[in-house]
Amino acid sequence: MESEFEISCSDITLIEAEWEFDSAKTIMDEDTFVDEWTLASDVTVLHPQGVAGFNLDLNSDKSVIITFYQPSMGDVLYNPDVPFLSAWLQEHGWDMPEPHPDLVRVHDHFWRHFWETSIIQSGYLDNKYGGREEQYED
Repeated sequence: MESEFEISCSDITLIEAEWEFDSAKTIMDEDTFVDEWTLASDVTVLHPQGVAGFNLDLNSDKSVIITFYQPSMGDVLYNPDVPFLSAWLQEHGWDMPEPHPDLVRVHDHFWRHFWETSIIQSGYLDNKYGGREEQYED
């Protein structure tokens, strides 16, 4: 079954690596002389409900910072953009994304929902609200 989501990016290294962290790391290790690097990319997510735009900083430590986000819809409970992006990144070896604190400050309610449901991580929200409640019991 084909996914109803399509994702594209502007960074040539990510395209060549097919989004895989290990492949991106290999490319960067071969092409640069630095231990720490950031791939800055414009990302588009297309799905039946609309089109979303992100600017991402993907880092050598696997962290991903969302620096800009144009949602496909404003309703946080039905918005598929962030859950899809988070799952996509993690399936390809990256960490759960973290929105830049400035994005969170402006749209606290929106990002808090995704933080509380463990779709994103956020040091800003950790500091503001304390740790997240455990969602599942072992």
